[in-house]
Amino acid sequence: MELAGSHGDPENIEQMEETKRDIEHKVGKILKLIQNNGPAKKGKIPEDSKKRSALIELVEDFHEQYQSLYAQCDYLRAELGKKGPGRKEKESSPSSSFSDSEYYSPDIGGSPMIDILLETSDGTAGELDSANLEVSGLKHRLASATSENEALHAKYSAALQAADNVNKQNRELFSSYEASKRKEASAQAKGLKNRINNLQKELDSLRCEKSQLEAQLNMKTKEVAENLLRTETLEGEIARKAITEQELLKEKETFHAHRKDLELEADSIRNQKNRLEELIRSKNQETDQLRQEGERMHARIFELEGILLDRGNSFSPCQKEFESRENEATTQIMALKSQVFSLQQDLDSLLSEKSLLETQNERLRRDVMQIQFQMENEVQNLTSEIEEQQKILKDKEDTIKRLTEETKVVRHRSLDSPKYRSVDSPKYRSLDSPRTNPQSLERKIEELAGSFHMKMENHIRILYQRILVAEQIHAETKDSYKKMKDRLDQENIELIEKTTAFEAEFRKIREMLLETGEIFSGAETALKKFYEDNENLSDPIGRISNELQFAKRWITETKDEIKKLKHNVDSLTVQLNGKEEKEFLLREKVWKLEATLSKEGGEKLNSVSQLERKVVYLEQQVKQKEDILLGVSEEKREAIRQLCMMVDYHRGRYDHLREAISKKTVHIRRMA
Repeated sequence: MELAGSHGDPENIEQMEETKRDIEHKVGKILKLIQNNGPAKKGKIPEDSKKRSALIELVEDFHEQYQSLYAQCDYLRAELGKKGPGRKEKESSPSSSFSDSEYYSPDIGGSPMIDILLETSDGTAGELDSANLEVSGLKHRLASATSENEALHAKYSAALQAADNVNKQNRELFSSYEASKRKEASAQAKGLKNRINNLQKELDSLRCEKSQLEAQLNMKTKEVAENLLRTETLEGEIARKAITEQELLKEKETFHAHRKDLELEADSIRNQKNRLEELIRSKNQETDQLRQEGERMHARIFELEGILLDRGNSFSPCQKEFESRENEATTQIMALKSQVFSLQQDLDSLLSEKSLLETQNERLRRDVMQIQFQMENEVQNLTSEIEEQQKILKDKEDTIKRLTEETKVVRHRSLDSPKYRSVDSPKYRSLDSPRTNPQSLERKIEELAGSFHMKMENHIRILYQRILVAEQIHAETKDSYKKMKDRLDQENIELIEKTTAFEAEFRKIREMLLETGEIFSGAETALKKFYEDNENLSDPIGRISNELQFAKRWITETKDEIKKLKHNVDSLTVQLNGKEEKEFLLREKVWKLEATLSKEGGEKLNSVSQLERKVVYLEQQVKQKEDILLGVSEEKREAIRQLCMMVDYHRGRYDHLREAISKKTVHIRRMA
């Protein structure tokens, strides 16, 4: 047992040393009293009786201390017997370890006591043995002292004659005893210094352990604080993620609202397109009506020309009627021009729609061709893979069949051979193992073949399923392409019919305008003839000709305006097409944004769930560390409490020993 093995050993050792010192002190006093009794004279009998009574009291006190020390040794022996059964052999009775002759004289008894004091630094077990040896030595010394006392008392009467010799012997004994006492005191001082050093080392080690435990506690508190900070940061990240998710949801709602607005705009554009188609139909009807009115106007002009030729004298009313009719014709021409302009706009818009549909048709055609080409390539690749796998399967089946046939041949040969019959011999018993058994080989080959068949069948089934899915997708894309193509062809035919109808109507209106111009030119020639015939009517005819020239200029200006309006209509159709393309692009963007939002929402939900799991894991770790810290703190508190209890216990023991020593010293002084 080491010195730091238990907290009660140093206390017991110190108590034993204190009792040993007291016993040695009392033994010294007893020896002094005995020596002083030696040279006593005849006239000092009362003083001798007093010394004898004091000697008897010291011996009784010494006997009581010896009984208490012996009880303490028995208690320590019992404790050591509980801690280790191997030490019972060492802890034999002190009377059997040393003989009575070892401690007969003080000179001989000093050396084992020095050895015992030196052995106290090796551990509590050695100290216990030394204490037992000291007790036995003191016991023998007490016995020798009592025997000497009795011998001295017996020889008291004869010693008066040999007083000088006894005094010399006593002086020699006293000097030798003092020398041995000094040696013992120096050895005890060295042992006590060693023990003090050991206790100081233990105290330093305990202080180091305390500082280490405090450092560990500080580290654990720092780790707990760091974990709390991490949890706070993770909570902040979760809150930020929730805020970003809400912002994304708001953006998604805004995109949905924008999409709805775009859909409403597209619906309004479709409604506007339908209204334009209705206007075109109404304009067609109006052009038919205007054509009929123009024909009526031509008839009326011819009638008026006849009337002018017939009625030359009545020119002024005819002129007025002509002016009124001319004004009506100009107004009708203006209306016809506006109608022509609107029809031209409608025609341009329809042509632009036709071009857009043609481009869409071509794009769809290209996409369908590309998809068809990809599907054909994939089908070819799959068929080639299936053929390769079938070839590999056939090769494997051939190899399996060949191996099975070879194993069967080997098995038949081994059964037919004479060596197989002598398999029971000890020479061939070692060869009868599963590795050399053809049945096990055949079974393994069959199992491998079955597993390979299963794998190949599964692979072929998966390839066939992929081919079926690819063919189904190809058929669906083909059907959708056919439907789209039929619809676009139908729309193209309808647009071509509409354009031909509009071109025919426009051609008719242009012919009508040319006819009206020819009518005006004919009227102008007629007026010139009329001027030649009627020189008196030159002024009104000139005015009419000026008005006709003004009408021509106005017609040219209106044609220029019609061209400008056509240009504006073209630009408006281009803008409308651009708006439709923008609408389509915006729809695609909205779809993409919805897809990205759904993906990001899923990813963010996954990240939030992962963060929640991480927070739960960190909380569990923090709880575990807190539990560990609580356990460590409880252990520290328990250790500190035990140390305090031990310190209080040792202080009480030391105080008790001091009181006992002080009482003994007072009692010894009184006795002295």
